[in-house]
Amino acid sequence: MITKIKLIFAQFLIVSLIFVKIYTDSIYERLQGEDEGWSEKEEKCEKPKSLFFMKTHKTASSTVQNLFFRYGLRHNLTIGVPKNGKQHHLLGYPAFFNEKMLQKTSTPVQLIASHLRFSEDVKKVLPNSTRITILRDPVEQFVSNFFFFHKIAPFKDLEENLSGLEEFFETPQKYYARQSWGQWMAKNSNFFDLGFRNDDMKRVEIEKKVNATMEFYDFIMISDYFDESLILMKEKFCLDWEDVLVFAKNVGSRKRNDISTALAEKIRSWNQADSTLYSQALQKFESDLHSFGISEMEKQLQILRQKRGEEQKSCDEEKLQSEKCMFLEFSEHNFTTFIWNKNAQS
Repeated sequence: MITKIKLIFAQFLIVSLIFVKIYTDSIYERLQGEDEGWSEKEEKCEKPKSLFFMKTHKTASSTVQNLFFRYGLRHNLTIGVPKNGKQHHLLGYPAFFNEKMLQKTSTPVQLIASHLRFSEDVKKVLPNSTRITILRDPVEQFVSNFFFFHKIAPFKDLEENLSGLEEFFETPQKYYARQSWGQWMAKNSNFFDLGFRNDDMKRVEIEKKVNATMEFYDFIMISDYFDESLILMKEKFCLDWEDVLVFAKNVGSRKRNDISTALAEKIRSWNQADSTLYSQALQKFESDLHSFGISEMEKQLQILRQKRGEEQKSCDEEKLQSEKCMFLEFSEHNFTTFIWNKNAQS
């Protein structure tokens, strides 16, 4: 009887072990399948092969332009520059962009990052492109416009200091009404660059254009969170560290703490369209940042800044600059000329 019980127990144990083996193998195969799925997903992640960067004014856009010009060269994209690019870096600006403003190239244009005023022709030239732009806090941006474009009609009769800026906002319409080149820099300059009216509009019209902008662009960088923007862009578009390393260009020195709360409110109110757009873009940016994870962002920022510092040190120490360092330090005009010459030779 005892022998029979032992035999039954042994049979039960063997069956149990077989079941456990089958179940374990099944789990392993499923997990392996999931790993393969992630691997396939990573392999399918492709960098942009066609890219449009809408360059706005006084938003760190020259720094981003340098990044995208280098990206285009590194990935053998045909970069569109002005047909008179040997002399000028603007794509017909402030006129609305049209494709005739581009230098003729032997292959279709795949990347545009030069200053232009947006029009539907951008979609004709780059129909399926990744679309990116950059915005800045309207207060910071307007102050930067005031000092950088001080010779334009709305600003030129005012002192080039904080007192002059305050005087402008005592009667802004009086100064803004002076018609001349650059007038648009004195009110809603982002709306102007993006192809919209930049004078006063009803709230519903502003919101309609803001919604259209938010829908059109795949990613809106925030100048006030520049490094964070680079990290999110790297993640979103499958970029490498090399793709997001860049040295700052055209950086001003005036800080926000110079501006009183009252003056800041006047600037926001005067630039209502830009302020509304920035608010929406910032809200979306903060949502993306939260999804990415604050702790993860802090880790990635450390890596980015370390790599940038190493690159800067390496370029500073070079006696005979490499092409890489030369590109990193190119001005907008020099880079445009370089690309124009390259296109002309191909």
